[in-house]
Amino acid sequence: VFPVKDFESSGKKGKLANFMIQDGTREVRATAWNDIVEEVLKLNQNDMVKIEGAYTKEGYTDGVELHLGWQARILKEPKGVSLPAVAYQKASAGAITKKINDLQEDDYAEVNAKIAGLREGKMYYEACPKCKKKISNLGSAYVCEECGEVNEPLYSTIARLDIEDDSGNIPAVAFRDVAEQLFDISIQELKQKIEEGLPDEWLNGLKTKAVGKKVFLQGRVKKGLGDELEFVVRSVG
Repeated sequence: VFPVKDFESSGKKGKLANFMIQDGTREVRATAWNDIVEEVLKLNQNDMVKIEGAYTKEGYTDGVELHLGWQARILKEPKGVSLPAVAYQKASAGAITKKINDLQEDDYAEVNAKIAGLREGKMYYEACPKCKKKISNLGSAYVCEECGEVNEPLYSTIARLDIEDDSGNIPAVAFRDVAEQLFDISIQELKQKIEEGLPDEWLNGLKTKAVGKKVFLQGRVKKGLGDELEFVVRSVG
């Protein structure tokens, strides 16, 4: 369960909490909104849950995500509900601490590493304030495939890194609140710097502060461009 985040959309304030769920066949990211957040905060790692009334959306990095709105509810340790023994063992095992050179595709692992460098590429993306999906910048307007034209986009942070330990190195990527934590910045600060044109002085300071930083990361290993393994960071210890 990740920390609660406050947001404001169309003049209304709300809150959300992200959490990861798995049943031994797959792991997905779930997002609880507003009143349901309090139910999520009562959960602990390895709790058995039954989720009703949720809906799915296409996530930015990991395919389908589960969303819990006002119609959803969470039943903790429901009676008469169980997972197959093998699936529950997988869920209970959690992330395994590994050396970078031992990482394999689809591993859910923890690594003790340091940030060796920042990779080239855009450090943010524009998102729809309604559905939170990535939107297209057409020059004259921002457009969401689901909601149509967007007056003012939300900005979400992307951290593209190289991390290393005494066994080797691997590219890593983090999004949203996890990226903000790695860079030690807020989304408000990023938005201000975007409006200022991302000054070189600020970017160089960000790089200086990040490179060499020791980090304890938890995440999933996936194949990126060119079949290169990539560590998708889920949390920062």
